[in-house]
Amino acid sequence: MTTASTWSLRKILPTMITAAIIISFLVVMELTHKPAGKSTAPGIPIDAADDDGKKLTLIWMGPPYHPSATNGTWVQRLFEERFNVKFKPVFLGYGQSDEVKALMYASGGVPDISWEGDPSSVQQFAAHGFLCELPYELIMKHAPSYVKMVNRLAPTAWLLSYWNGANYGIPNLWLDGQHPGPGLWRMDWLKKVGITNIPETIEEMHIAFKKFVEDDPDGDGKRDTYAFSSPMVYWAAFNEIYGAY
Repeated sequence: MTTASTWSLRKILPTMITAAIIISFLVVMELTHKPAGKSTAPGIPIDAADDDGKKLTLIWMGPPYHPSATNGTWVQRLFEERFNVKFKPVFLGYGQSDEVKALMYASGGVPDISWEGDPSSVQQFAAHGFLCELPYELIMKHAPSYVKMVNRLAPTAWLLSYWNGANYGIPNLWLDGQHPGPGLWRMDWLKKVGITNIPETIEEMHIAFKKFVEDDPDGDGKRDTYAFSSPMVYWAAFNEIYGAY
């Protein structure tokens, strides 16, 4: 860290801590009052309501993890039907996200909904007028259960979408560490290697994994099967085991 960076952190850290205390207090009080300050961006009216007679077309830019994804999947169609909207998804790769996104915004191609992994991006985009203010009261009105969950598990997460006295987004909670994902077993493979019940202990899993590798559960006469396949991200692999400890 450079001296300039250290000085900057020392200068703003008390302000950030104060802001965290203030915002956390406001959130815990169920966000019934808007934080003081003046926003330079337009906001969504508190009394905004759905109109079933109209269908919105929304440009949706999600997390930059699926550049090869396709438009029109069944999940997309399900949400479009449920919420009476039409999505135009934007798919970016992780390595190109920041550069391409900056060019998109600068050229006027601002998505209606976007995922931001860096709070500084939220602040920059809000400062340039790319973002629409999302009042706390509106979130409380339409998503009270989610607000309560954020308040209970990570109230300071609201700081990530806060800038210049206004809120510009909804924080995402990644709960993998607290709530391990369930593992899935192939029952046909378990039965093929002589196991009739789903393994429940580490020892039973070890036995099943060993049999999956050595006892040809797919029946092709080759030793070419693996005991375990991980999700797409390495840090979530085997979390049903790590979460137990």
